[in-house]
Formats: sequence, C-alpha cells, structure tokens
Amino acid sequence: MKTRCKKARNIKLFYYVTLSCFLLILFCFSFLFTSLIKKSRDTILQGDLNYLDARVQNTEEMIYQLHQSMTQLTSSRTVLNLIYTKEKKASTMNPVMQDLSLTSQNNDLIRNAYLYFPEDNILLGSDYRLTFPQTITDMVHSYVNNHSDTVPYENGGKFSSLFLYQNQFYIARDFPLSGEHRLGILFYQINTRYLLQTLTKNLSSADQIQVFMNSDTRILSSATQESETIESSVLDQLKNEADSFCVLHKTYYFYRHSDLLDMDLIYQLPEKEVFSFSMMVGSTAVPLLLLFASVILFVYLLFISGRYLPGQLANLLQLTAENISSEAETSSPTPDTLEKLEEHIRTISSTQKNLRETVSDISPDIESKFLTRLLSGTQYSEAEALQTLSLAHSSLSLNAFYLVAVLFCDGDLTDLEQQKKSLIRDLQASMEDFCSHYHAQFRAIAVDSRTYSIILSFDISSSIIMIFKEISELEAFVITPLSEKYNCQMQFSIGRMYYSLLDISLSYQNALANKKSSQTNVAASSQTPIIKEETETITYEAADKAKEIIHLLIHNDLPGAQNLYTRSLHSIENKYPELPEMTASYHKFLKELSDNIASIDDINYADIPNELLMWNKESFTSPSEFLQQAKQNGLELLTAVNDLLKKQEHPYIASSKAIIEKNYMDPNLSLNTVAETIGINASYLSKIYKTNLNINFTDYLNRFRITKSKELLRTTTDNQQTIAEACGFNSSQNYIRVFKKITGFTPGEYRKKHR
Repeated sequence: MKTRCKKARNIKLFYYVTLSCFLLILFCFSFLFTSLIKKSRDTILQGDLNYLDARVQNTEEMIYQLHQSMTQLTSSRTVLNLIYTKEKKASTMNPVMQDLSLTSQNNDLIRNAYLYFPEDNILLGSDYRLTFPQTITDMVHSYVNNHSDTVPYENGGKFSSLFLYQNQFYIARDFPLSGEHRLGILFYQINTRYLLQTLTKNLSSADQIQVFMNSDTRILSSATQESETIESSVLDQLKNEADSFCVLHKTYYFYRHSDLLDMDLIYQLPEKEVFSFSMMVGSTAVPLLLLFASVILFVYLLFISGRYLPGQLANLLQLTAENISSEAETSSPTPDTLEKLEEHIRTISSTQKNLRETVSDISPDIESKFLTRLLSGTQYSEAEALQTLSLAHSSLSLNAFYLVAVLFCDGDLTDLEQQKKSLIRDLQASMEDFCSHYHAQFRAIAVDSRTYSIILSFDISSSIIMIFKEISELEAFVITPLSEKYNCQMQFSIGRMYYSLLDISLSYQNALANKKSSQTNVAASSQTPIIKEETETITYEAADKAKEIIHLLIHNDLPGAQNLYTRSLHSIENKYPELPEMTASYHKFLKELSDNIASIDDINYADIPNELLMWNKESFTSPSEFLQQAKQNGLELLTAVNDLLKKQEHPYIASSKAIIEKNYMDPNLSLNTVAETIGINASYLSKIYKTNLNINFTDYLNRFRITKSKELLRTTTDNQQTIAEACGFNSSQNYIRVFKKITGFTPGEYRKKHR
C-alpha cells in the first residue's frame, strides 16, 4: 500500500513539473512575442528615418554638383575674358551664352542659367536672349540689392548662395570678388520638378515628402493638394521631438534637417503604411507557429504519459528491485561489442592525430606572417595579438624581453639567392643550439636574399645583465661559423631591447640604423645592447615610440598610431604605478611626441589645440583618473594631426607639388605658371596653400629649392653660382639671401658645417 502511495505521489509530482514547464514556456513565448513586435516597430521606424537621411544626402549632393558646375563655368576663359573686357560686344558675349546653354542642357537640375554684369547692367541667358521677363530682372535686382534671404554654401574655398524668389529656387555665385566690387554674378534657376522627382522616385502614392527653407517657406512638395501641406505648428513639434518623428491624426511625420543647406525635410506616411497587416503577420508568424507546436507536443506527451507512464514506472521499479544482481551479470559487454568499441576508439585517435598534424602544419605560417607584419610596423592591439598567438599555437609570450638582430650578407646576389634556403636552414639550426644553451626562444625570418632578421625572446624574469652577456656571444657562436661556411662577408647588428612583442618593429628599425652607423664608424659599441640607467632606457623607448607613432600618421595609419599610443600608456602604467613617477614619465613621452609633431613640414600648427599638450597634470588624485585623461587627450591629438596631414592630400596641392618637383630648376617657375598648368586661378591656389599648409606658395617653392641646394652643398664641390642656377635661382645673391633667411646660415657656412 505504501509503495502505491509513493508511486502516486511521484506521478503527481511529474504532472506538476510538466505543467510548470508548460507555463514557463508560455511566459517565454509571450515575452518573445512582445519583444519581436517592439523590435519590428523600431526597425521599421529607423528604416524610414534612414530613408529620409538618404534623401537629405542626395539633396546636398545635387547642390554640391551645381556648386562645382559654377566653379568650372566662372573659371572658364570665355567668361573671364568677357568680365575684364570694358566693351561688351556680341563677338565676346555669344561664346558665353553658348557656355550657359551647354551647362543648362547637360544638367537636368538646371532649368535656366543667367550671367549678370552689375557695372554694365547686362544680363545674358542660356536661351541666347538679351531681354528677359520682368520676373527674372526683378529677381536679379533683388539679389544685387541684398533683398533676398540667402543661405550661404561653401566648399573648396568657393561661396554660393541659395535663395527663393516667388516660389522659384535659385543658386547664385559672385565672382571674382564678393561685396560691392563684384564684377559678375552667375545664377542657376533650379529645376524643382526634377529635384522633386529625384527625391520621391521610390515613394508610393500615399507617401509624401515636403522641403522647407528658412524654417517656414516650403520650396518642394509631393502633396497634390494645398490642404495637405504641413502646418507650422507640426513642424515646430517635429523639431522638438527627440526621436525626430511624431504621430498626428493617424499619420507619421519623420523630420530631418540639413545644416549644410538650412533645409527641413518632412517624410509623411499614413499609419497603415508604417505598420501594415502583412508586416505584423510576418514578424509574429514564427513565434506563433512555435507556440502552437509546443502546445500540440505538450498535449501529446500528457496523453502518452497518462496512458502508459504509470504502468511503465511500476514495471521499472519492480524490475530494479528484483533483478539488480542478475542485471549486473547480464550487462557485461560481448566480445563483438568490445571489438567495435576498440575500432571506434582507433578511428577517433587517428582523426585526432591527423587534425593535430594539420594544425601543426598551418600554425608556423600564421606565426610567420604575424611576425613579418609586426616587423614592418603594423600595429595590433594586445587582444588581437593574443588571439593570433593562440590561433598559431605559438610558444611566444606577449610580454617578455624582446630584441631583433639583423644579419646582412655581402656577395654575389645570384649565389645568395641560390643559397637562401640552405642558409636559413643552417641559421635556424645554429640558433636552436644557441637558444638551448641560454634558455631563449628565437624566430628567423628572411627579409630578402641578403637580409635575415632574428627575433630573440627571453623570459621576463631573466637577469638583464645575463641577457646582455649571452647576446654578446651570439656573433661568435652563430654568425662567424656561417660566414666561414658560405664564404661571404656578413654584418651583424642588434637593436635595443623592449618589453613587448608588439614593439619588435622599433628594435628592428634600431638594428637597421646601427648597421648604417657602423658603415661610417667602425666602432662596435652599437653592435651589442649597452646597459643604461633605467631613466635613459625609458627616454629611448619614449623617443622610438613617439617617432613610430608620427611615422604611422604620415603613412595614413591612424588606427595603428592610436594602438601604439595606447600601449605606450599601458607600459608607463605598468612601470610606474605611483602618480608622481607616472606623470613624470608621461611628460617625457609627450615631449618626444611634441618634438616629432614639430618636425612635420607644411602643417598649420595653430590648428592643434594647446590644451592637448599643456594640461594641468597636478589636478589628478589617482593614477586611473590621470591615465584616462591622458588617453583621451592623446587620441584627440593624433586625430588632429591626422586631419592636418590629410589637408596635404588636396588634389591641387598634390598636382602643384609634382610640377615643382619636376621643374624647380626653371627660374621662371612661379605661382602663375603652376596655376595655369593646373588650370585654376593663381589667387585660389595661393589661398589653398595658405589654408592647408600654413605657408604661401612662394615660400614653399623657396624652401623646396633650398632643400635641393643643401644636398648639392653636402655632396658636390660646385660653387655657389652653379648650385644657385641648378636650383632655379636667378642670381647667387638672391640664393644666399633666401638660404640665410630659411636656415640662419650662408651656403658657405652650411657647407663647412656638414662636409
């Protein structure tokens, strides 16, 4: 009797657990259903806002095209010749009207083009007419007399004005001067129908887009009736909405503002278009089907368990109670089963062995490519580096003592290429023997047929003095035997030691620099790492890392520079946990960084905020607060320098620099000749140089010529007159004057100092 009651309680408990699971499933599906509805709604609304953003960008792009068209037309020879001609004749006006007509015909966005000369009160049109409707003349005089409410548009140093006149949209350009002394004004009458078609080409019949200018003046609308226009109160409400949309009278209004054009765009959709029945069904169909399937499954399991489970449980309990011993005896595996099990185990072992062999074959390639990129200066974050080392199954640690040695082979290049494989094999064998004696790790990489780099790694707990002693024996242990075996002269150079694998590019560059210095100075002091005081070592690190950061910026690698800067801060944090020492070390690093920024030519240093370099480091109470501010200021500083460097990439600057590089020897080379070659106005080119490079064109040309003359003074014995003529100066007196103004020395003094 007690056994039956116990079984009944177990079955009852099973039902309760099953029912609880079912209710939990219902709750989860209810939560999932609600979340999907909300997510679907947010996605649809964001899609509509993104669509309106795209419309704003398209409008700005079309206005930009008109702005560029005006720049080209106002710089054409026919227009400039007519402007500076006192007497306007038909022979000079016809080519201009032809240019106006071609401009209007080739751009669907331009309905008509007009050119007005204020001093002569002459108006030319793209339809070859000299007399125009009163509306056009009134528009011109309204603009000339500053009666139009204009919106300025600036791009590339050129200014245009957008304005409305009697519900017509115009864009105007004063040239070549603005203000009272403007000699000509170019007007484009914008084809608002084409602009509206472009904005609304993907809209359904129920959707609308309306464009407002000067806050309340509508210039474009896809509304078919005047009553469908948006009231000013609705527009004000949209501007104050944080989400840039609102719902009024079962209609959704989406709002975007163009700061560039001072225009407001309103996207109007009926509520049924935003959340249609098909969208709702599509977003909820999957959870509803899953819920229905789970209910059916639950009912089926309940039926099966109610019909068969009690009897099965009773039989199972009885069988367990009566036949435990017999079951243990009969449950021993048969010989066939054991054989099959052994076969499966052998198969699994073989598969695992093949997998390990495949991973072993691939891992060295991953590690080699990673180390090659590090040597070339590619910057990785610590997380990226750890992930790559793990993927490559590398035994190298991220933080250890690292230095790079470079082996240079002199000899016939053909022989060296043939011996490359055997040489790298012998180098690895010798290094393995060396590292087994001194408990180090190495990686040998062939840079080319003459150059081999050796990355050495020592445990962070190793004695630095012992490391230096071991490194001093490397040349005799490895390099000398290789040189004798291959019968070629080998030069060996070692870079400075660093504390992170991510800094091996700095050690590699230092090794290359040591090799160059050893060619002019036979002293071998740079061939082995010299033990320095700790502060001096930090100064070396700060200088090297600051130099590498600016090198990365100059080569358009802002993320790499930011990664290296962040790692430099982490290095300072690890070495100096106390705030006073931390600020002192960072001050040295920031000083090196500032000096390297100051060495960049042709950037406007005034555009770099002083507070990024001269902020109060004594106002911090904790190292974490200081490091957070240092990181923020440093990343902003690198971004500012990167933006200044990008200004040097202006196409006109690049073109003019190429012309100077090719023709600097010509004494007739000047701002006017370069501007004419490029095809732009000379004053505009001068303004570009002053704005982007903080130097006028003439000073840049003189500096370039002086740089070329310095090279001749160092490497030749030519007299100053010959050098002056070779560098494009008209006379030696002018050359000496410019040289002293730029360098502070005369050419003769410079030659004595650098020969």
